[in-house]
Amino acid sequence: MLECSRIKILRFSLFLLFLSLQYGSNGQVNLKVGYNFGYADLEQSAAIFERYNEDNPQAEKFLTPINKFHGIDLGLRYKFKNIGIDLGLSSTSGSSEALNVMLSNGSLGKNEWRTSLLNYSVGLEYFIGNWGYGASIGTQKLTYKTDFTSGAGKKTVFDESVLASRFYLILEVPSNKIAFSIRPYISTTWSPYNVQDVELEFNSQSSRPSNEFDMDILVYGISFSFYNGSQN
Repeated sequence: MLECSRIKILRFSLFLLFLSLQYGSNGQVNLKVGYNFGYADLEQSAAIFERYNEDNPQAEKFLTPINKFHGIDLGLRYKFKNIGIDLGLSSTSGSSEALNVMLSNGSLGKNEWRTSLLNYSVGLEYFIGNWGYGASIGTQKLTYKTDFTSGAGKKTVFDESVLASRFYLILEVPSNKIAFSIRPYISTTWSPYNVQDVELEFNSQSSRPSNEFDMDILVYGISFSFYNGSQN
């Protein structure tokens, strides 16, 4: 699954590069590469981790909530006067691990979890000088992976996509060759995920109702990006 995600990101990157080379000579199409950091309070999964910690009081290190995400931003922007249209991909992740906990084979070991957010989006932007604002809509895929057997490899426990939007401010410093952009943002999902599968991975006999695991995601973040080519 991880290899599949990498292949998708590589294909998307090559697609953006092709479009940039094909149409970028007019100075209106710019390739974006950047870093993205976000914070999200994943309340339902944090509660699952907490119950697991309570069941493993002997642990040397407990699972902590995964709420900090970082990764890459890729995209392509068409800009005409004060208007921009942005086609983007954002891939971020965070991780947590517990040490000296009871594993499924009855021994004590390490339990590692990784959570990732993968966004594909299209956005509309408006600029006033070096400042601007924008909004985008697209899909957001939430994935939970675990190495619950201390070395057997990552297992995908949860993998689901929903519709999501991002709202952001823009500070951009352009030049003839490249532009640097800072974008604080808030993103939100339009419908909740249901992370009951994460609960069942820890406790297959759980009798908690399914709706207890509905989880909307609100992300507060900031991205730092470079755009190639002339900036109109």
